[in-house]
Amino acid sequence: MTTKLVNRDRLRMFVTQILNVFTKRCCLSLLLAWPAAVLAESAGHVIDSQALSRSVQASIDKPLCCEFDFASAIGSDQNGTFSIDPMYASERGSWPFEPFANNGLFSVIAGYQQHHPRALSLTEGHYTLSELAKAVNNETILRAHKDGFLLSYPLQILPGASLSVENTTLYLAAYSGTALINRGDFQLNSSRLTVWQGDRAPSSVPNYRPFLVAWAGSRTWLLDSHLDRLGYNANLSRGVTVTRSKDQSTADAAPQLLVRSSRFSDMTSAIDLNGADALIQQAEFDNNRHYGVDAADSRVAINASQFNTASVNSLIRVTGSSDMFISSCRLDRAAKHGVEWLSSTGSLVVRDSVIAGAAGHAITVAESEPGKSGALVLQGNILARNGKSGLNLENFTSAVLRDNTFSGNDDYAISYRNEQDAPESELLLQNNRFVQSAQPALRTQNVARLALLNNQFSLGPVNQKLVAGDLEPYQSRIAQEIFKYRCYTEVVRSVSGSGLTVLSDRTGDSQQCAHPTS
Repeated sequence: MTTKLVNRDRLRMFVTQILNVFTKRCCLSLLLAWPAAVLAESAGHVIDSQALSRSVQASIDKPLCCEFDFASAIGSDQNGTFSIDPMYASERGSWPFEPFANNGLFSVIAGYQQHHPRALSLTEGHYTLSELAKAVNNETILRAHKDGFLLSYPLQILPGASLSVENTTLYLAAYSGTALINRGDFQLNSSRLTVWQGDRAPSSVPNYRPFLVAWAGSRTWLLDSHLDRLGYNANLSRGVTVTRSKDQSTADAAPQLLVRSSRFSDMTSAIDLNGADALIQQAEFDNNRHYGVDAADSRVAINASQFNTASVNSLIRVTGSSDMFISSCRLDRAAKHGVEWLSSTGSLVVRDSVIAGAAGHAITVAESEPGKSGALVLQGNILARNGKSGLNLENFTSAVLRDNTFSGNDDYAISYRNEQDAPESELLLQNNRFVQSAQPALRTQNVARLALLNNQFSLGPVNQKLVAGDLEPYQSRIAQEIFKYRCYTEVVRSVSGSGLTVLSDRTGDSQQCAHPTS
């Protein structure tokens, strides 16, 4: 007797839900072009595996956000103007400096400037760094130094002004409270941005290091450059921060960041994003302390980049309503996780990437608000040799995994747990490989629906278990459908949550399906 799959439209609805989440996001031109053939197939099949294989494609070759040209942005050659202005932390209009009143910046400045703290402000027009040094003509503020220039005052770029640093080194004096504050346009091109301490005594604030912050309405280009030793562990001061102030108008455009062929090393956190649009291509993140990229409520595309070593936290962290697309990247060695996605209602796509050597999970998704978690798609990745699971899902709703390899992780290849019954929780696994697992390949708890299609499982010589958690009592039936009959298989939780039902599509969706009732 052929067992019919219950709720044949559920998987189709699941695919549609994933699509809807992504197509609403305007930053990433990804998308998962799952075809009309999948969504409009006949009632006799839940899924057409060949159509799905052809159709789940994504591309970030031309993302819609953050492709902006510096030369076009600054327009014609307009002579710049500047001023040297007092810095206030609690006056009207002082919001660009207010966050730094409590993080030590003003204290460090006071050790260098013998008057009320002042900043060098670019008020309009365009400067190159050499032009600015010549115009300021004050070596206590900005002067030639070694192979470039030494900045000793905070530098603010106001709306309508722009600064380009090209083919040189900009040293930021650590002892004088230097910081770059961008509200206009800033370009670092074929240059180095670093810290200078010299033989000066350390500042009064322990571990203070200069930083770059870019506010809403700004645009920042970091091209073919090296940024190193920036930031310390204080609010908005950890390295390169691109963010929106609570005091800024909602009419101000999201701050934009374009990174291409640049390296970030020995920074507290390389890039912090909050309410920002960012495109990061061919970048290197080496030996940063907390995070390579830390994104909250932002739209981010990371392509062809390498992350090596986060000594305290994770290589990439995503929170809030962020949409992040990671493509063709390599992530190696993290004190916590490769990718950490927390309390997010946005979307995360990771494809064609390698995540290895994390002390924790390769990818962990946790603490999403019940019923409001975002969409997760993993395609074509290698998740290997991590200290815990390849993928850890906690209290999450919907995920699609295709063409991934899970190898040599110290815990489960995939662990998917909900604290309570989650009627909307679904996981689709297609064409994945599970090899050299120290633990069973798949553990679930309170997952409503699991779909398995054309996956390969290679059990180790010690571990002979395929599944764990609430799947374990059904292991023999699942193994039979997968190994013996090689059919599309679903595991569905009953409405009451009292048990699971193992179902297989024996109507010929898989050409390999060899069930006697097919």
